[in-house]
Amino acid sequence: MSEKNQPTPKRKDAEAARKKAVKIPSDKKAAKAAMRERETQSRVLLRRAMYTHDEKYLPARDRGPIKAWVRDFVDKRVSIGELFIPFAMVIIFFLFFPNVQLQILVMNVWTIMFIGLIIDATILGFFIRRELSKKYDKTERKGAIFYGITRSITMRTLRLPKPRVKIGGSPKEIVLPKSLQ
Repeated sequence: MSEKNQPTPKRKDAEAARKKAVKIPSDKKAAKAAMRERETQSRVLLRRAMYTHDEKYLPARDRGPIKAWVRDFVDKRVSIGELFIPFAMVIIFFLFFPNVQLQILVMNVWTIMFIGLIIDATILGFFIRRELSKKYDKTERKGAIFYGITRSITMRTLRLPKPRVKIGGSPKEIVLPKSLQ
């Protein structure tokens, strides 16, 4: 494909370039090396898209303006879900103590945390549904509520694609790891 401000390539040249791009070497070792190189390039583009939000290279589950809006909506607020996994680790640690009263207390706190998670997810789903119904058609927003709830349960540092907004909604600077620069 030619870049802007350049003439369109001749059909013969375009077909030759396309055939060269998909040509597989006849040698097995060279073919495997070429396949590994293509897969490596594909993974690098995917990882880079997770930071830059480039729609072309994002996985299908994360593509589209609705999913981007849901990501930003979820990322601008703090939810109980993102605290759930670290809190669960603390709970598991305390369950190893032989004190029965402590274990009962910890299990009660765990139950309260779990109920809070369910309530928070329900409220988030309600707000996502309400806001999306104002902006988008019902057929377009299929799966967006579940997408938002699962994103809210994930810890903020582990979310992919990486958040574009800070808590509160202000834009966040994109910082690529050194391996992707």
